[in-house]
Amino acid sequence: MSVKTPRQQPFFLRWLLVIALVASISLLSGGSVPPEIVPGIIQIDKLAHILVFGLLATAVFRALPDGMAPHRKMAWAVGLTIAFGLSDELHQGMNPNRTMDGWDLLADAVGAFVATFVYRYWGLYRRVLEWRPIPRSAPGPLTEPLRS
Repeated sequence: MSVKTPRQQPFFLRWLLVIALVASISLLSGGSVPPEIVPGIIQIDKLAHILVFGLLATAVFRALPDGMAPHRKMAWAVGLTIAFGLSDELHQGMNPNRTMDGWDLLADAVGAFVATFVYRYWGLYRRVLEWRPIPRSAPGPLTEPLRS
């Protein structure tokens, strides 16, 4: 099954969400987490890892070149996300207020695989992510060319 997504954005714009997510995750993992913010249920942490790294993997999948075979895009998206998850855990391991956790890395990997799998094979999910509130072809000031 092929995944067709509209790609008319420049290279940098396609990777902007990935860059923003990586920067946000890195900033958040560098600080300490006050105990009153994290609920007593430990699994909420793993769920957060699954969701955030799933979003990251989906963003990477969408940013990769359109000409790449979907199964290769999926492998690259999952692989790059897991590599970043490993670097994030190593980063946390160097922080005296945080700990490195292999279960977090496993949650990152599960999130990356599930999200890219769902994005690739479930059209409804893909259409929701690709939906634009303002269609590109709609006439108006946002889509008309500038006149000199």
